[in-house]
Amino acid sequence: MRRLDVESARTVAQWFAKDPVAAPAAFDIEVGGATVIRTKDEKCYVVLPKDPRREVRLIGARASSDLLDILVKLAPERRLVMPTSLFTQLADVADARALQVLHIYSTTNGVEPGSVPPPRPDLDVRQVLFSDLELWHRMPGDALFLSVDYGTPKDLLAKGIAVGAFNGGCLASLATASLGRVYAVVRVYTHPRYRRTGLARHTLASVVDLVTTRGLRPLMVVPPVVGQQMAGLTASLGMKHVAEVAMVPRSLLTI
Repeated sequence: MRRLDVESARTVAQWFAKDPVAAPAAFDIEVGGATVIRTKDEKCYVVLPKDPRREVRLIGARASSDLLDILVKLAPERRLVMPTSLFTQLADVADARALQVLHIYSTTNGVEPGSVPPPRPDLDVRQVLFSDLELWHRMPGDALFLSVDYGTPKDLLAKGIAVGAFNGGCLASLATASLGRVYAVVRVYTHPRYRRTGLARHTLASVVDLVTTRGLRPLMVVPPVVGQQMAGLTASLGMKHVAEVAMVPRSLLTI
């Protein structure tokens, strides 16, 4: 195993960006300050973000002996994200009941015409400004994932994209995009009081259009807990299912 220098990590990131499954790993290298580790047989890469709360991403076609040496040193609270084909090679050291499959949706174009109705007159759907940060900070704690790739909402506004649906003094729905070289990871959250009103459709569609306007390809990673609802939303906007990855807590690996 050897650690890659900055220039080598950039080269690996560009190689990852050719594959939607690996694109989040490329993003981690570019923005998250992650360390890239390559196994001796060069069949697997590990993208290890500095933030211990972030997921560790494994890229490769199969497990190798020294991969387990890497995994055993990870903190139990880390979550591992990997191609489902790689997980099958680790199945003998993981509890299959802990496996969650994340589905990835993407599009090479913008939002399909006519898929988003005009916004309600009482809503202001626009890009989020630094002056709106106070409203962002008032959102429930489970909306923190929207800026996880940059650390804070302020950092996301400086480096990424955010579109909100404003209802007076409330940020009713918010969609964000974390920008990489080729791909952008898009996320959306709606305040519980405003769910099932179509606001997520407006904010997500706006972000997807802004991302594609910049020449980037949007990626939506859908966890199983919101799978059916989010899959329907992304499909209605013209995004297609392009890949799936496996997620499993490190604490449930018996190594």
